[in-house]
Amino acid sequence: MVDGAEVTVAVSTYNDSLPGPTVELETPAPGAGGAGDLLILDVSNGGALNTCCWKECVLPRPGSKDYCREPYCRGTGLEEGDACIQVDTPTNIHTHGFHMAAASLEYGPGDPCEFTRADPEDPDLPWDNVYVTIPASGTAEQLACESHATCVLETNRQRFLYPLAPQEETSIFQPEPVTAPHWFGLQWYHPHAHEVSRDQVSRGLAGAIIVRNAAETEIPVLAKIARDSERVMVLQALPLDNDASPREYLRVLNGQVRPRFTVKRGETQRWRVLNADSDHMLQWSVVGANSQTVQYYPIGHDGLPRPSIGPAIESTWIGPGSRLEVLITPPAAAAVGDTFDLVWCQSSTDLFHSPTDTIAANSECTGVRTIVGTLEVVEGAGNDVSFAPGDPFARLADFGLVPDLWAAENADVTRTIKFTQNFDAETGTTFAVDIGDGVGDRRFSHEQVCHAVLESRIGVVEEWVIENWTTDLHTFHLHVNPFQVAVADQDPKLGGGVYYQDNVILPLGQSANDPTNPNVAKSPGVLRIRFRNTDYVGSSVFHCHVLEHEDYGMMATMTVRP
Repeated sequence: MVDGAEVTVAVSTYNDSLPGPTVELETPAPGAGGAGDLLILDVSNGGALNTCCWKECVLPRPGSKDYCREPYCRGTGLEEGDACIQVDTPTNIHTHGFHMAAASLEYGPGDPCEFTRADPEDPDLPWDNVYVTIPASGTAEQLACESHATCVLETNRQRFLYPLAPQEETSIFQPEPVTAPHWFGLQWYHPHAHEVSRDQVSRGLAGAIIVRNAAETEIPVLAKIARDSERVMVLQALPLDNDASPREYLRVLNGQVRPRFTVKRGETQRWRVLNADSDHMLQWSVVGANSQTVQYYPIGHDGLPRPSIGPAIESTWIGPGSRLEVLITPPAAAAVGDTFDLVWCQSSTDLFHSPTDTIAANSECTGVRTIVGTLEVVEGAGNDVSFAPGDPFARLADFGLVPDLWAAENADVTRTIKFTQNFDAETGTTFAVDIGDGVGDRRFSHEQVCHAVLESRIGVVEEWVIENWTTDLHTFHLHVNPFQVAVADQDPKLGGGVYYQDNVILPLGQSANDPTNPNVAKSPGVLRIRFRNTDYVGSSVFHCHVLEHEDYGMMATMTVRP
């Protein structure tokens, strides 16, 4: 029951937990030596549910009454006119935010694509390999690894190894010893099986990973914040089990409807906020009586610490898949018993109805406003934490990150990457990426992962001009190596300076006002990023983290060579 109304949601879970269990890992302080924790995930696919519809709805048609609500489900054997059914689907797992090896995809003239798969007990097992597909138990057709295709395992169980740096031993994915420890912050895990990732994440398959580092205890402001003054907040939007159009959601925080958190007067807490929604941007704010907002101070983005404490802000947009870590203290005037609402304000990016709010990354929200939790001030002494915006926080160089990639005069390589979206009356809406190789738009295909490969090298500083040739909301997410947005393009609310992230909301393109193709832009929204490929070779992907857009093709492969 929610507000007196009965609601039904169908969920998928990790270990019967919504969200999945929070994993805590530790990595040694810079220069301390040691290998850090080794995370071993045994992933068993017990039959993730996916809703499959008519083949004619592979590409849905906005405005039609019989559009397919979920991505097309491979291997169902459905014929045109068959009713929607629930079926077992493949899955896999992605540790979003980890800096470690991905996969080995070798290709060349006469050998377009060969996927290298290691034995589950092999120490050279690809660590974060989104090309692996784990079939559901009872799947009738189980495919082996084949050329030109992603790998569908012959078993419904697979082991993944995630060693946190530094690592002295090298492998085919790690040419040289890694000396820098993994950065500390909030990461997360979720399925990344192409064409069904949106459905599985939206049904609840997600969980938080906290990476701790002994260097945190040397940061004065963090040294005074005890573990019981930390909050992990996983935000999810679960689709209601009804036929409403547009789709309706139950928005939950840590798997609960409006949970209650407490804070002492004068207590500074460390909040780790994860937008684990599959599709929607959210604006995060903490609002008290008379609409008074509580300020908070950014200390990390997407699981990476800031070099200095950010400026006070009252709200900011968090794209799907992004994380924001902040320091927050109740206002000095707050009394015991005062409460503050944790507000999720959302503008829709649902494929089947265009957003009424034409918002950019920094705009105010006028969309759906949901109270997802309550913060109550209680008796007790605060923790006497003092800090100011601009105070030094973490040394990026300790974690192998170049302090400022934009300080260099030129990048080694400059590329233009275009995100495109088009509508056709016959084929529906398509999402694609132009990687700048002269071929034009390509929709990512799980059967042709090597047909859109961008190649780079270890140590190379890449500058990408990312163009959003649509009037829809998209994010840009890069695996393995985080990036730095050009200072001029950053959200001014988050402050200038040097910080890294792995996912960013793209500016909107300017509408072409074409009624037959409503999402096409006549000029793009533009964002500039720089990153350096460090430590690991192999293949990974970059894509829009609005997972419906990714599932329908807005993704491409990058292979890094020695």
